[in-house]
Amino acid sequence: MSTTDGVTGVTSTGSTTSSNSTANAVTNATQTLGQADFLQLLVTELQNQDPLDPVDNKDFIADMAQFSSLEQMQNMNTNFQSLLTQQSLSQLNFAVNLVSHNIVGTDASGNQVTGVVSNIDYSAGNTSVMVNNTSVPLSNIIKIY
Repeated sequence: MSTTDGVTGVTSTGSTTSSNSTANAVTNATQTLGQADFLQLLVTELQNQDPLDPVDNKDFIADMAQFSSLEQMQNMNTNFQSLLTQQSLSQLNFAVNLVSHNIVGTDASGNQVTGVVSNIDYSAGNTSVMVNNTSVPLSNIIKIY
């Protein structure tokens, strides 16, 4: 009896091993697919394709191009997150060095604040210094003395 695996379009006769492994791989796709997983799916698909009706090479090229594009986007996201972390650490380091120094700046409402930096506040990636119990964002510091 011949059945068709709906996931890959592969025709098999009595064998459920390839369709089960492909279905498991697709189920795991909701997690994270890596390059090795993609290549494993590709090899499984090639091993089990119908020799009288092979998959078109253009389909493989399109799949690989789409996977490559996705991988590059993930790498860009990782690099961007790393850059943001480095920038935040740099701002935090600068703020720590301002403790016990006199500054002139403006608070979030635009009111001028003058005094000694008593501590720093770092929340949600934003760094500010505390002067006279008033929060002054680093970008609003006008003068350090």
